[in-house]
Amino acid sequence: MKIRFSLRTLLVLLTITAFWLGYQLNASRRQRIAVEAIQASGGSVRYEYERYLENSEGDWALTAPTWLRRILGDDFFHNVVQVEWSGKCSFSVTELSNLKNLPSLDAVYLSFSGIDDTGLKEIADLHNLKILWLDKCDSVTDIGLANISQLCNLEELVLSGTRCTDSGAKLHIPAFTNLQRLDLDGIVETNDTAMVLCQLNELRFFNLRYVDNAEFDFQDVISYINARRPHCVVNYYGNLATNQW
Repeated sequence: MKIRFSLRTLLVLLTITAFWLGYQLNASRRQRIAVEAIQASGGSVRYEYERYLENSEGDWALTAPTWLRRILGDDFFHNVVQVEWSGKCSFSVTELSNLKNLPSLDAVYLSFSGIDDTGLKEIADLHNLKILWLDKCDSVTDIGLANISQLCNLEELVLSGTRCTDSGAKLHIPAFTNLQRLDLDGIVETNDTAMVLCQLNELRFFNLRYVDNAEFDFQDVISYINARRPHCVVNYYGNLATNQW
């Protein structure tokens, strides 16, 4: 039995295909422009296939033949998942605004980058973000932490070397309910804050530095974590203190 299509059906299918192709081309063009701007400003990007290759022991080919990638571009077939500006001395809002054109972005590394509280507003809408490193960004304060508090899908957050405070961490970090790895080296100064943060259900690794403070008893914190989060590792001055990882 032959399957026949009416002219109207074929026109509808062609129209849908044209719209889809146009949408994909436009999205890939926006990504390509964003990638070029990020690289021109000293940043680097990683596509999902590069991450796969890094974590895979076998060979893995690109999803499209070379001749087709030459015509449509790699950005048509592959999505950027990681951006790094580590070590860059300063940022402009224009540079950071390119991130919104990377819909599959899930990791941003800004160590030593000089980003400040205002710049973090450009990250606040990246709701797919899972990893954010802000270590040694001494222009980031509790205001910046508040600016990104709606990133509820974050799984890894590094804030060591920022000017965030104990009270700011206690107030804002509980909003990141999916956190698995948290680095607050030198920020937590009270038992109360440490214990509040250890109530994060998914937390598996907590990095904090011992603080000589009358309100901070590290052994009490460890006992509290061991009793309630037996699978959470606490790292302090290079020592691991808890049951298992």
